[in-house]
Amino acid sequence: MRYGFGVDIFGPNIKFGFFDEDGNLIDKWKIAAPVLNEGSQIIPTVAKEIDKYLKKKGVSDDDIIGIGIGIPGPVNSSGVVNKCVNLGWGVFNVERALTGLTEMKVKASNISNLSALGECWQGSGSNNMVFMAMNTGLGGGIVCDGKLVWGTNGGAGEIGHIVVNKAEKEACTCGKYGCVEQYCSPAGIVRVARRMLVNTQTASVLRKKKFFDYKDVLKAAEEEDKIAKDVMNRVYDYAGHALAGICCVLNPDTIVLGGEFCKIGQPAMEGIVRSFRKYVFHANENVKFYFAALDTDACIHGAFKLVLDTFG
Repeated sequence: MRYGFGVDIFGPNIKFGFFDEDGNLIDKWKIAAPVLNEGSQIIPTVAKEIDKYLKKKGVSDDDIIGIGIGIPGPVNSSGVVNKCVNLGWGVFNVERALTGLTEMKVKASNISNLSALGECWQGSGSNNMVFMAMNTGLGGGIVCDGKLVWGTNGGAGEIGHIVVNKAEKEACTCGKYGCVEQYCSPAGIVRVARRMLVNTQTASVLRKKKFFDYKDVLKAAEEEDKIAKDVMNRVYDYAGHALAGICCVLNPDTIVLGGEFCKIGQPAMEGIVRSFRKYVFHANENVKFYFAALDTDACIHGAFKLVLDTFG
């Protein structure tokens, strides 16, 4: 039996999955990510953790197919990271770096892309699907004919940076104005809520809070607070609008919603689908919507699937 790893570098943690060649998840765990010094110790830490695990389990390096690794930034098909602001990385070849430390084969991609591939393989997805997840921002991934779509330089699937509001005056983190991530993300929900509070006189429990986060907005919406419900309807409208546009290009049969959308549940599903139906081209109106089945494990599954597709 041969084995491999799926690794997810996301936020303050690094998640590891150890799989057998049949795709069974044998073990999973996470460790803190050493983000100081411009993230220079992240890849060495991944290498040390894998070496420690294999020695603990008595598994030979020769039995390892490879390591798949998800990065919170654009990665091209050659393994080159084109800057990763969250980790402090510039431009470098992450596959070459990790291979040099482990002497194992490595394949890397963006975490949202790998989450899409994971859902296609063992989750709610299909061979022709679009994945959209709200986490820190709004990420996405595309699978066509069962294969991950990379794009020319790893930039495919950047759903969060589709412009949906040309009137926006505040810049997105990408430098553009009116990106869907500016509204359909935790920070975006708060931004929409604060603007709506300023521009209306409608009573709301949010007015009583000097500081509030997106969870407060969600809770208020659940309790039928009018401002909060209007905020979330606007958020869902932007999300559905973006997805309708994507479907005009890709014509998928499935859309999978992940991240915080899963935690919000049916209100998110109903709101996004309602908006999607309003904007969608008729040839795409039968697209099926599902919540992600693998939750936060989607990326490690997709990372190992990428290993199997590349080296298996």
